[in-house]
Amino acid sequence: MNLIPDEPITEDVVVEDSVDGVEIAEDDDSSTQPSSLWQIFGRKLPCSEVVFVSQMLLIYIIVVVSLFNLSQGRGPDHLWIALLSSSIGYSLPNPVLEPRRK
Repeated sequence: MNLIPDEPITEDVVVEDSVDGVEIAEDDDSSTQPSSLWQIFGRKLPCSEVVFVSQMLLIYIIVVVSLFNLSQGRGPDHLWIALLSSSIGYSLPNPVLEPRRK
């Protein structure tokens, strides 16, 4: 029994919604799926936004700690310079926040 298909299985799912009495049909997209919404502090937020904010918050913390330790002379300088340059390099091209569909 082969559990891995030779070709990927794809299905087009159409979600119908009505706004002001006008029906809108949308293709299946991860941003419209209920499973892509996370409940945080009593609000449902898209997981891409939560991941984006979490990544940027972590990068800012790493940058501040690296700059502080470099200015105070704590620990090996090459460690803090590597962390600082890696963090800045990571945040420049990524992460990208996907635009919302209306």
